[in-house]
Amino acid sequence: QASQEAESRNLELQVRTREAELRAVRAQREQELAARALELARSIQQRLLPPPRLDGPGFAVAARNLPAQFVAGDFYDAFLLPDGSLALVVADVAGKGAGASLIMASVKAMLPLVAASESVTGTLAALDRKLAGELAPREFVALCMARFDPGSRRVEIANAGLPDPYLIGRAGFVEALPVPGPRLPLGVRGDTAYASREVEMGPGDRLLLLSDGLPEAPTESGEPLGYEEMELLLDHVSDDPTEWLDALLERHDRATADGLQDDVTALVLQLA
Repeated sequence: QASQEAESRNLELQVRTREAELRAVRAQREQELAARALELARSIQQRLLPPPRLDGPGFAVAARNLPAQFVAGDFYDAFLLPDGSLALVVADVAGKGAGASLIMASVKAMLPLVAASESVTGTLAALDRKLAGELAPREFVALCMARFDPGSRRVEIANAGLPDPYLIGRAGFVEALPVPGPRLPLGVRGDTAYASREVEMGPGDRLLLLSDGLPEAPTESGEPLGYEEMELLLDHVSDDPTEWLDALLERHDRATADGLQDDVTALVLQLA
């Protein structure tokens, strides 16, 4: 009797062990599939972004997109419009991860189509109307758009909820560029009347568009870096926009705590 009970317990233990092994194998397979899906999502997202460097007649554009998670809600874009002007965009979708990245892909696809026939403010208004009817509550897109005319060297800027862009002069000045009017992100109301401002750039000047992941990044004390400290990181040491942007991000990394808490995106337009 005792031998049968021992054999029964041993058999039961073997069954439980085998079941645990099968659960572990299934869990590992699910993790591998999830990792492959994230890798595919990241690959697709990176292919949606334009090259990090664009050179044109009399100007150059450099950009960086650093996701806090495997996929980002931030994005940037730079594309030519039918009239020969250059559209520049930095955007930040509320939230992080796969959901934000899907909204990002949708907005990125709409942008060139809308901007081809609309002004800067008209583009933001059209996207605001469309997104207000599609996004769930608490979903929105903060977006700053600039339109650069190479002939006049003038830039028109509209801003829907991102930090003010900066004009960084070759002579050494740094100027924040607030835009008048409402600053609500896209998709919040659907009827926001966005305004714009124009700025004339000179040879060697730079225009920086950025997401709030830069000025709002936490420092070692736990406090955000802040906009005043952010401005102190902006200089005009390098003549190459790519080198300048990489140096800016290195200085930002040293001034803030380890690890990204939010996506970081920056785009700089430099005139020759």
